[in-house]
Amino acid sequence: MEIFRSIGTDRMAFLAGKVSAYSWVGEGSSFMLSDILAALVNIQMDQIDIINKNRSHIASEYTKSFAPYTDRVQLPVVPAGMTTPNRHIYALKFTTASMQERFIQEMRKRRVEVSSHYVPLHNSPMGVKLGGGKRGLPVTEETAKTIVRMPIYAGMTARELAYTITSAQKVLKAL
Repeated sequence: MEIFRSIGTDRMAFLAGKVSAYSWVGEGSSFMLSDILAALVNIQMDQIDIINKNRSHIASEYTKSFAPYTDRVQLPVVPAGMTTPNRHIYALKFTTASMQERFIQEMRKRRVEVSSHYVPLHNSPMGVKLGGGKRGLPVTEETAKTIVRMPIYAGMTARELAYTITSAQKVLKAL
């Protein structure tokens, strides 16, 4: 892992005086931020409490607004006392894949961008290449077909939130 984190080099061995020069010795990647990205992260970290508070407010509004539709969609649950989520995702889990597909289509018609969230890693091109497709993971596969990510970001305005909620309620009611 040390070599991978060092961009595939034995740089750490060089810094420890174990080799006279470092060179490329294996697979690796760079996880260093550019100066500009580091500056942006620094600003966001200074604002993290406000960012999390704003996203929690949006999640709370979604939960209240979508509660009447729990016969069609499962809302996120955070066990009391277990964690404090950062709310970077607010996901709805539909009872069927066709409901998920219709919800996405109808929300996009209303110019609200929602997404199906993910392809299970074992079914992704790299996952299949590494042998992950040999064994089914039915819960993961079903979740991927029924989950929808709602828009949630700290800068979401009250007007955007109201429009998103109203649009989603109309679509949920029609499903």
